[in-house]
Amino acid sequence: MTKKMIGWLFLGILVIGSVSFAGYRIYQDRVVETQNERKEAFNQKLKNLYSDQESGYFAKELNEDQFDQLANEVNGAGEAKTVEAINQAKENFSIQQQMNQLFESNVLNGMELLAHPVLKSPDSENKIPDLESKLQESDAKDISWGQDIQMILSIAKEQAEKYKAADDSVTTLTSSKSISLSDYLGTVQAVALLPEGDYKKDLLTKLEPIRTKLSDSNDQFAAKMQQDESAIASAAASYRQRQAKVLEDKNKELQKIQKEVAEKQKTYDSYARISQSRADSISRSKAAEESTTESSSSTSGSSSSSTTQPSSSAAN
Repeated sequence: MTKKMIGWLFLGILVIGSVSFAGYRIYQDRVVETQNERKEAFNQKLKNLYSDQESGYFAKELNEDQFDQLANEVNGAGEAKTVEAINQAKENFSIQQQMNQLFESNVLNGMELLAHPVLKSPDSENKIPDLESKLQESDAKDISWGQDIQMILSIAKEQAEKYKAADDSVTTLTSSKSISLSDYLGTVQAVALLPEGDYKKDLLTKLEPIRTKLSDSNDQFAAKMQQDESAIASAAASYRQRQAKVLEDKNKELQKIQKEVAEKQKTYDSYARISQSRADSISRSKAAEESTTESSSSTSGSSSSSTTQPSSSAAN
């Protein structure tokens, strides 16, 4: 083998090595790019389960099956950290669902708060400590969502106490043989403080026979009772209004956040389009680079072949 042939052979090896290395680098870049794109896609799907992920508020009309579906999809792709984030989000959503079930209607739905929450019954009091404990273990306890859950649980606890006090008062009154106007009005006041709901209606129904009996005593007594009942009702309405005002103010705050989130989403969509355009441009550039490299390799191979043939003739 002549020095010239050795030189061409060495050059060929260098070219093949360079092409192989370039191909490997391109392959590695594409693997990393694919992994990043997949991870970004999963994170976006998780984000879609929220109205505002940063504040912790979940999307409206959400159910736990959607978390399970996403977790199965991500788990199959080996994204352990993302699966962990999905499971934690599901636990937080479960706390919200269990909290809403304490009331006659959902208090927190998306980023909307019900201004007049009504607890179903005093029995709900037994479930509140467990939810408070779960909330303290949550990674979202200190953000806006967690603070709202704690506020709503406090309202539930307060209502449960008032339900129990009113129920005890009605039970004592209805089982008493001798009933005075002051006893009746004291019970009416306890019931009046309750939110307008099914439980309150049931207690008022139990009081109606006593009211009728006292009202039938004499006209003056009936007038006095009606006047006192009106004053109690007015004071109770004022109390409920103050409680509702807190939730209404919070609702306004959430609506403001919702507007900001919508603006951020527009910006995000704009950046996403630019990022996608840039990614397409990089892919085209890499493809062109790969094509050029392969073309150079082919040209080098042809040159090596044509140069080797004359050298052989000369040697002969």
